[in-house]
Order: sequence, then structure tokens, then C-alpha cells
Amino acid sequence: LDAIRRSAHTIKGTSATLGARALSEKCKQLEEQARGGTVPDAAASLSGIEKAYRVTEAALRAEIVRETVSIAPGSAPE
Repeated sequence: LDAIRRSAHTIKGTSATLGARALSEKCKQLEEQARGGTVPDAAASLSGIEKAYRVTEAALRAEIVRETVSIAPGSAPE
């Protein structure tokens, strides 16, 4: 459980820094459960974290594309 707690804590902090609130909150819940000594429905917790991660990943990829397009030569409006 300690490894689960540490991993959840790390992802929680990183995702909060990125503004991924849903992912951070799900990791916070898992961290608290692991700290308490039990993770009643680990499969559901991991599924929720994976879903929030996929949403976060998609948003970050979209932002990278937007930024790349906005700084590409010839992309400025004339």
C-alpha cells in the first residue's frame, strides 16, 4: 500500500501543477485510502484515474498542437 500511496501522491501533485483537477482529485482519494490501510475498490479507483489521465493527455496534446500552430512560420494572420 505504501507504493500505491507514494505513486498516487506523486501523480496528484504533478497533475495539480498542470491544472488537471479531476486527475489530481482521483489520486488524492486513492492516496488517502492507501494511507488509511485499505483500498476498498482498487480496480474502480484505477479505472477512474486512467480515464482522467486520458482526458488530461488529450487536452495537453491539443494544447501542444495549438501552440505549435500559433508559432509556426506563416501562421500569423496577415
